[in-house]
Amino acid sequence: MKFIFVPMNEEYAEQMLECWKYEGEYSIYNYINEKDWIMEREAWGRDLFAVINESDELIGELSMQFFDPKEVAIDELQDLQVLWIGFGLKPELNGKGLGVEFVTRCVEFGVSHYNYKGKYVGLGVAEFNQRAVKAYIKAGFDVYHREMDELYGKEIEAVWMKKQI
Repeated sequence: MKFIFVPMNEEYAEQMLECWKYEGEYSIYNYINEKDWIMEREAWGRDLFAVINESDELIGELSMQFFDPKEVAIDELQDLQVLWIGFGLKPELNGKGLGVEFVTRCVEFGVSHYNYKGKYVGLGVAEFNQRAVKAYIKAGFDVYHREMDELYGKEIEAVWMKKQI
């Protein structure tokens, strides 16, 4: 499958908000929880991208932001801010073996988009989401920090991962 990164737009954002529903404990990833961010027009094409396939179907999203290295405890010696990425596949595509390639393409796009020269790319994920953790490890990420966190009113163990680029 081909992954094509395009600026988020209202049509894609509405589709994600209205139609993308994850089941069970994965429901914390439902995009309605991120409505303010997904509808942030200023981020579209700068920090927030839709991912479409070769048939122009929406299949994923990529969010990116920068953090001070001390804030995410990656590498206090690094002068540059750390590129932190988040992404999601359309719910019915989860568990289909697309994760490693999707994550790899997202990292490559983010590094290229920002002409990022930092040492690491980071991400955070809920510990219970072992399907994602395993895909991230296969894509070259390593766990470097764990902490209890609150996400949309639920206490979770958050896993921070980094990939050297």
